[in-house]
Amino acid sequence: MAKARKSSAVKTPAAPREGGMVDRLVAFDWAASSLGDRRLWPASLVTLVDLIMAAQEPMCIAWGPDRIFLYNDAHARLLGAYHPKAFGRPYFESFAALKGEIAPLFERVFAGEAISSPDLVVTIDRGEGSQQAHFELSYTPVRGAGGDVEGLFCTSSEVTSRVQADRAARAERDRLREQMLQMPGFIAILSGPDHVYEYVNRAYLAIAGDRDFIGRSVRDIIPELEGQGYFELLDQVFTTGERYLAKGSVVRLNGETDERYIDFIYMPMRNAQNAVTGIFVAGYDSTERERSAQALRRLNETLEQQVVSRTGELRLLERIFDDTDVLVMAIDLDHRILAINRANADEFELSTGVRPKVGDNLLDLIGDPEYRASAEKAWARGLSGEEATYIDTFGPRSQAHRSYEISFRSLRDEMGIRIGAYQMVRDITDQVRDQARLAQAQEALIQSRKLEAMGQLTGGVAHDFNNLLTPIVGSLDLLMRRQVGGEREQRLIEGAFQSAERAAVLVQRLLAFGRRQPLQARPVDIGSLVRGMADLIVTAVGPQVSVSLDVDPDAPAAHADANQLEMAILNLAINARDAMEGGGALKIGVSWEAVPSGHSTDLTPGDYVRIEVADTGSGMDEATRARAIEPFYSTKGIGKGTGLGLSMAHGLASQLGGALTIASTPKVGTEITFWLPVSHGVVEPGLRAPTTAPAAGGGRTVLLVDDEDYVRAATADMLSELAFDVHEATSAEAALAIMDSGLRPDVLVTDHLMPGMSGVELAHNVRARFPSTRILIISGFAEVDGLDPTLPRLTKPFLHRDLAAAVADAREAAAPA
Repeated sequence: MAKARKSSAVKTPAAPREGGMVDRLVAFDWAASSLGDRRLWPASLVTLVDLIMAAQEPMCIAWGPDRIFLYNDAHARLLGAYHPKAFGRPYFESFAALKGEIAPLFERVFAGEAISSPDLVVTIDRGEGSQQAHFELSYTPVRGAGGDVEGLFCTSSEVTSRVQADRAARAERDRLREQMLQMPGFIAILSGPDHVYEYVNRAYLAIAGDRDFIGRSVRDIIPELEGQGYFELLDQVFTTGERYLAKGSVVRLNGETDERYIDFIYMPMRNAQNAVTGIFVAGYDSTERERSAQALRRLNETLEQQVVSRTGELRLLERIFDDTDVLVMAIDLDHRILAINRANADEFELSTGVRPKVGDNLLDLIGDPEYRASAEKAWARGLSGEEATYIDTFGPRSQAHRSYEISFRSLRDEMGIRIGAYQMVRDITDQVRDQARLAQAQEALIQSRKLEAMGQLTGGVAHDFNNLLTPIVGSLDLLMRRQVGGEREQRLIEGAFQSAERAAVLVQRLLAFGRRQPLQARPVDIGSLVRGMADLIVTAVGPQVSVSLDVDPDAPAAHADANQLEMAILNLAINARDAMEGGGALKIGVSWEAVPSGHSTDLTPGDYVRIEVADTGSGMDEATRARAIEPFYSTKGIGKGTGLGLSMAHGLASQLGGALTIASTPKVGTEITFWLPVSHGVVEPGLRAPTTAPAAGGGRTVLLVDDEDYVRAATADMLSELAFDVHEATSAEAALAIMDSGLRPDVLVTDHLMPGMSGVELAHNVRARFPSTRILIISGFAEVDGLDPTLPRLTKPFLHRDLAAAVADAREAAAPA
């Protein structure tokens, strides 16, 4: 028997890999382990070791009473910091933390049971702290010559990424379903030829009634639709696969005798084989709109008679108000003046030079386009049915602006149908006592116009900077992709590239500073955002203020608009600087907290990311703190701020589903805290190091147009690397001359802003004359007004791979109709 064991043990795995697990197996001092001399190992162990060492998949063995742990190269990559010290040692000496989870499985396998687990969750330390990992594995008992289980054989693969992706997908589906549930329009999803309900939202319940929809067919749950044609339409859409769209369709539900009107669409849903599997139903209750339209038609039919009958009443109204200082005017839905008193006519004539009278169209009397747009916007509130009272300041240019209380009320006929609106304006200038608040409002208007001008200025500056950065980034990208120079030169090139990336980010931030746009909320890594703002904040607060960051590295992503949040944090930092006239300390922290029910913030219970901005300034007393978030309220004095910083930050936090709190003590300091809801979505990655882009040209021709020589040269070099035959032009006019001479490029790549004809004008010209040429617009602005949305666009600065992808997209784009 001894000779047989020795004979089997001398077998050596084939094709050892230098530095791999085979070498470790040969070099290991097995005589010092419970397995003993490798030459005396049993044949079953030797065969199994040969098997796993030759395999490409992760495999491992636990052998003998001590569960000696052996594994191959693929499994070593799963172990992280545990490799190589775990090799050849008892399993639970290395993985003591997993004993409670793994030891029971081992005992079952050594008792002869084969075990598989599609998702085993373990907590493992791979050198970066403990983290949960998911594995799909199979344990098989290995028997010796005597039939007893001597060890176990394990095949495994880590599925952590797949599990996390599945969770994210489920969360996204839940989020979309919740959004659909809250949509103002009604939605239903029907399955199969019997049209069985799978989903309905709240708006659907509101129109169809609170019924037990799910799992039941339309015919079963809404029998009153029989004879109204809707069952037949559903069958038609399911059979033909063609959608059906209806506007103002009549329907009777819930035993109602009155007709209800709906706009709806039946959209067929298809599977991977393009077969219709169900119908998506969506629409709106248009009853009020249709009834208003019917009433308007009836009104138009009798309008002349109604005008005659109303004339006496309106004249009486004019006499009543002609002797008052209140400005009174009534107009119909088409802006025709139905009544106007003397005071209003005098004020209108003073402002426009035209004296209005009954029957005139109010808007036609106003020659100034800006004044006309302002009047139309103001009257739109009253004509829409809004009953509003507010205070505003206005007046003719020849006089100082005065303060007025303006009230809009709806004008209705005997049937209650809205036929117009009337306005009453009362001069309350003498009643306005808080002159400081009025001065602040005027200052806020000036500051707003300054910001608007700065936005225009930074747009132009950013365009020039982007033109400068484009050849720099493109050249550094080329040097990195070609591995120019030695290790030291590559480090310098990489450092320059990173600096250029930071410059590009700063330019984007300049563009975002003056932009007015709706919130674009998405998952944001708040810690990274705050760290990225550090240099900007230090510059903004000046050298007398020390700035420190306290960012929790485990803080999750939050639901936020990154650009708007950056502006809010910067405003708070500047407020803190102003509160520390002799200098001080500013601390910005990022953490997260589970908010329970009844929390002082009144937030919905859940997880929230906190952003604390704390200073050592003058602080606020209770009265000041209570008014701090009011618009235009400020303690800085006239000319030293708009008083909008905290109110804007508070509004941003509320709009994102969070809150803003203020803690302050006079002469000690202030702490402003943002509360933003945790996001379970995936944070979009930022700029990455450049990689080599695949060749995209294949001998095709590109006409490149740019008036900046260095930008054009850098772009031409990238296009040449992509295997394009590149022709260059310095202007749109020169490009058209080249094409007139006979060149027919496959792709036109043109800058947007150039002297003379712009890139967009050139694109439209080429589209009309040479429709087969595909077009790519390059722009130095992050957002460019007036750009045709059908034109593919690439923003400066860009990398080789960005240009390759944009040209590929432009080539694949369909020709315009």
